[in-house]
Amino acid sequence: MDHPIEREWASIAEHTRASNFTGDLLRMPPYPLILTLRTLVGSAEVVTASHTLFLSAATEY
Repeated sequence: MDHPIEREWASIAEHTRASNFTGDLLRMPPYPLILTLRTLVGSAEVVTASHTLFLSAATEY
């Protein structure tokens, strides 16, 4: 499995920070956890997709 390039991870980090601080609510795991996922998952698309699903589920309530 190819590891994502740094640009992809920078995009994930920015997306996570924006989501974490919108409305002063923590909506996603903190940035260090994203770095851990980076090591385990190996695909920026998978992390981004799961992030999107989480946000979608959170807005339904």
